[in-house]
Amino acid sequence: MGLLAVSVGMGMHARADDGSLVTVDPQADLAGRSAWPDHHHFSISSIGATQTLFGKIANVGTDPVNAKVRFTIENETGVVVDEVDSNAVVIPVGENAVVMATRAVDEGKFTVTAVCLFDSNNDGTFAGTGANAKTFSFSARSLATDVKDILFALADAVATAVASFGGDPAAVTGTGAFGTPTQAIDRVAEEAVLRQLEYDGADLNVLSEEAGFVDRGGSRTLILDPVDGTYNAVRGLPLYATSLAVGGGTLGSVTHGLVKDLGRGDTYYAEKGKGAYRNGVPLHTRPFRPKESLFSVYLGQNAEPESYDVARAARRVRNLGAAALDLCAVGSGGFDLYYLNSKAATRLRIMDIAAGVLVVREAGGVVVDPKGKELDMPADLKARTNLVAAGDRKALEALP
Repeated sequence: MGLLAVSVGMGMHARADDGSLVTVDPQADLAGRSAWPDHHHFSISSIGATQTLFGKIANVGTDPVNAKVRFTIENETGVVVDEVDSNAVVIPVGENAVVMATRAVDEGKFTVTAVCLFDSNNDGTFAGTGANAKTFSFSARSLATDVKDILFALADAVATAVASFGGDPAAVTGTGAFGTPTQAIDRVAEEAVLRQLEYDGADLNVLSEEAGFVDRGGSRTLILDPVDGTYNAVRGLPLYATSLAVGGGTLGSVTHGLVKDLGRGDTYYAEKGKGAYRNGVPLHTRPFRPKESLFSVYLGQNAEPESYDVARAARRVRNLGAAALDLCAVGSGGFDLYYLNSKAATRLRIMDIAAGVLVVREAGGVVVDPKGKELDMPADLKARTNLVAAGDRKALEALP
């Protein structure tokens, strides 16, 4: 009679019929699945059997009560013979043996129990004991933090895709959601994100500058600017980034944000109520000192006249040409203030700023509109805004 092998993350054991433990190579059932988060997958098989049951926690969002287990059954050659989102499944794993796997949620804990049942008397009656059962649990908190894992995986996917792209980054490959030309570098980055989301089975819709709104049946939305600072990228200036944020219907609902500086490799990450970080090191904004002031101010041909007055109020002025990076520079103390006040055509969309605004606020700064009102906006394709981000409210007082 076969052995029941259960894998949780990188730890796998096989249990003989008498309940004794036998060590099994963890790669035997996890080959090709290394990208699954450790606490998100498991596999169950019977040694020598022709089928393996793989499980993956799916549709988690931030509510584990509504999560399901996605059970995938593969034959001996790795071909999927069945896949179902369910709370329970029973499959044959060998002669006179079945595996029964169930999930349950109780007091914020998500539990999967797998047990191998045997028909010892060949009479169609399957039974088993607690000795060969395997139960593994995930807390609600551990499931919710997967948003961070997803964002980092998406950022890495974009960085790899952009770095390996050998074509002309400025080549026009179509038309984006706003009717403007989509350039090759933007398309490559966005496609990398969409592929990774499918691979992870992430419970997220997408709002992107290129694809527009993509309804993936998610409970929340990934607010995406595949490449912020495209003009810098096509000019060969290493000042461009990918911006990823997760939220609901407004800027204020954003709970997680990540900006990946694709030119220099830095990663800025913020989580609502938990601070902001650059490469894992906590970020804090800079106290404002007028004689040392450094502002980032947009001064293009569409800038409103007040922009020049703001520039003259600073000791020094810069502008990075990528709103996500300008905001992160405020959050990290590089800039005292970022000011963009322009005509409608060049105002910012939520995709440009969702992650960066969270970085600033979690680092101790403030983000307002040019009239001083706390900035919020709808998470949609039409809304545009001007903004002022300051590391210290005293910087706002210095504005003319």
